[in-house]
Amino acid sequence: SAELVRLRNEVRDLQALSQDNADLREQLQFSAQAKRRLIPCEVIARDITGWWETIRLSKGVTDGVSMDMAVVTSDGLIGKTVDVSARTCDVLLISDPACKVSARIVRTGAFGVVAGSGPAKSGQSSCRMEFINKNVPVLPGDEVVTAGLGGIFPKGLLIGYVDKIYKDETGLFQRADVLPKADLGMLTYVFVVAEQGDGYFGGAAASDGGDR
Repeated sequence: SAELVRLRNEVRDLQALSQDNADLREQLQFSAQAKRRLIPCEVIARDITGWWETIRLSKGVTDGVSMDMAVVTSDGLIGKTVDVSARTCDVLLISDPACKVSARIVRTGAFGVVAGSGPAKSGQSSCRMEFINKNVPVLPGDEVVTAGLGGIFPKGLLIGYVDKIYKDETGLFQRADVLPKADLGMLTYVFVVAEQGDGYFGGAAASDGGDR
């Protein structure tokens, strides 16, 4: 009946609202624990090509946002600001090949550079960590965090976990596929990191490399 359909739709709407509120509570709790000043933002647009490489946020210059600021969620790093207007900003996601991040494997301390792998047939966003010392063992599930080099991304932000490992074509290094911890296709609330540079980012990096 029409009444049954209406009630089902109301239940569905309430479930969606409940999930949205739960997501918001999680992000706000993360913000309160962070050691750096964060600017809360809502995702207001996504790249329409299906590559999920850029998103647009609801804050801009008037809110303290500028170019090349790290953008995070409670799950860790998602990208950096690349185009900022008075009231909005665009974010280049870590799944974009143009987004390069100095990174470190927590278990061994090995350094490398993480960049996006572009669109995947599976639809899951992925990255690749390159220039890893060929003599350092890398294992699936290894936790990858920001190294804090370069002045954009704070040290210790969780990026994701190693999936597969390959030998570099030159034989001098090895590289690894990295699965981002944050679901880049389901972003709703994010934070721009207003204070840049080296230092611990409280609550952002997980301690258990096997916890996905």
